[in-house]
Amino acid sequence: MIKLNVSILIVDDKPDMHRALQSLLATENNYHQVFYASSEQAVHDILNLENIDLLICHLSLFNEGGRPFLQDLNQNHPNLIRIALIKENDRETVLKSLPYVHHFINEPIDTYSLKQYIDRICIIRDILGCDTIRRLCTRINALPSLPGIFYQVIDELALPDPSIAKISKLIEHDSSISARIIQIVNSPALGLRQRVSNIEQSIALLGLDMTRTIIMYAGINNYLHLPAHILATAEAINNNSFTIGNLALKITLAETGNYTLAQQAKMAGILNNIGYMLLLNSPQTQTDLRNILTADKMTLLEAEQLLTGITHAELGAYFLGIRGFHGQLLEAVAYYYRPQLRPITEFSILTALHIAHALAPSPLRSIIPCKKSELHLPYLDSLGLMNRIPTWESIAEDIIV
Repeated sequence: MIKLNVSILIVDDKPDMHRALQSLLATENNYHQVFYASSEQAVHDILNLENIDLLICHLSLFNEGGRPFLQDLNQNHPNLIRIALIKENDRETVLKSLPYVHHFINEPIDTYSLKQYIDRICIIRDILGCDTIRRLCTRINALPSLPGIFYQVIDELALPDPSIAKISKLIEHDSSISARIIQIVNSPALGLRQRVSNIEQSIALLGLDMTRTIIMYAGINNYLHLPAHILATAEAINNNSFTIGNLALKITLAETGNYTLAQQAKMAGILNNIGYMLLLNSPQTQTDLRNILTADKMTLLEAEQLLTGITHAELGAYFLGIRGFHGQLLEAVAYYYRPQLRPITEFSILTALHIAHALAPSPLRSIIPCKKSELHLPYLDSLGLMNRIPTWESIAEDIIV
């Protein structure tokens, strides 16, 4: 049994939430610590004395909607996971705090949902192990965005009658902006009762003004100081992710006919390489991976496992989990290269992503020499899908030109 251990700091002027959460977590066989602060000075005192993992903050306590306070936390405590308490449909607070907050939750707080979030974070965090790797995930603007995509989207948004369909197709080629759009549209800022996985639908729900703001935050700060070779690698990864997403969509439709599930599979494909995008922030890791793959013929995932003890799949899942992603999409990103570890007995998003990743070209073979991932045949056989492989290969041939 995994022991979950996290230190939580609640910032509010009412102790009710503190007592409720402390009571809920105390019933579990874990080692959570819950601290409470009702002022900015108290927050800093606790952060200076304790190793806090997670901060839940009521932004109305602070001047300017908490923006200066969050800026200070972002600069001086970059590893701290920051959650903002907001009222339903409070888009203004979301936009103001967007550059400094990992996740948004509704007020009044749903302690059960929060507990699920904490449990997901703890489990994936313990898999990652290394603090250096984990720090990549807590950086708000950790993913490089592509300047070409960014400027094309901004230019389209500046038109008198911008096309949502065109904007969505552009955004699907950039996993950084895609992740941010999907995160925000599913946050309490919109108060949706059902999760959305489609970029075009997300933009329609957000509106063009909010979409523009999200893109500005997700894009322009990320690439201004990145060297050309990093941007070239990021572009190759994003193009591959887009191909995997479309392939996962087509395969899911062929197997299930379920368009909603297919859209979720597509988004899992677009986000499946986010962990490797994070590793672009670590030049030494890139160099070490290149050396390993040059010396030994193995897959990129095998090299990552050998070098760091984890793969970009777990890293990407942690990054997304911090930002509120969950369910089948998060499971697919974490386990697409080893689907046999999950207790799934029917075709799922995980199945679609595993197949699409194996059939799509490797994004880095032209940059880093590596062996291609392969289908896990025993897993597919257990689902009774072996006879479907020729159909998937035909779909892949049509998409990959």
